[in-house]
Amino acid sequence: MATQKERNNIRIRKLVADFRAAYDPRVKQLEADILEWQRSHGIVVERTEERAEEGAEERAEERAEKRAKERAKERATDRAKERAKDRAEERAKERPEERAKKRAEERAEEGAEERAEECAKERAEERFERRADERAKERAKQRAKERAESAKSEHKKRNGNGSGKDKEKNPAVYWQYDLKDFVRGEILLYREGNSLYLHAVYESRRRRRETKSEIVLPVNVEQSKISAKLSSCGVLTITAPLQTDIPEEMMR
Repeated sequence: MATQKERNNIRIRKLVADFRAAYDPRVKQLEADILEWQRSHGIVVERTEERAEEGAEERAEERAEKRAKERAKERATDRAKERAKDRAEERAKERPEERAKKRAEERAEEGAEERAEECAKERAEERFERRADERAKERAKQRAKERAESAKSEHKKRNGNGSGKDKEKNPAVYWQYDLKDFVRGEILLYREGNSLYLHAVYESRRRRRETKSEIVLPVNVEQSKISAKLSSCGVLTITAPLQTDIPEEMMR
């Protein structure tokens, strides 16, 4: 197999021979004789084979390079597809986790808000009850003072439920009820026949309070002049004036 240098020398010789042939017909004849001699000795055939081998090698190299490029391109495409697939799978895995985290955070926030609201309500109710208790104590003190003063000034006689008769010129019967827990609720007092009925109700978020009482009026009570008064401390005083002159029909 001829080297590159030998091939270059052959080309140069051929150019020189072409140049000489153009100016000397004898050189052309000489070249023809040389070519015939080379063919008879198999030299031209070897050169042709060398050229064929060189062309085959060049083609093989080109094919190998082309195949290598195609394979590299295929590998790069496969790698890109695999990476895209892996990324898609990772994202698909991350999305449910992110959604679960968001849902957990939202639920935690909602639970915290509900707990905060419940705590605020409980605290408000506790404060309300404390204030109510404090007010009730203050009212109880006030009521005790009022009772002491009324006892000294009016000199009442009280029975078991707080009723009594006065010894003044205008006698009357009194009933007192402690309704400090029902001041913010509903207090109802009504008369049916010879009886008075007291009904007090107070409802809160946690419990419901209710009290009922029946008062049997004496025969000599002036029912048209019955009055009731609720003090600031929650004491209900019912006053029923008595008649001094009782008809015989009422006594029967």
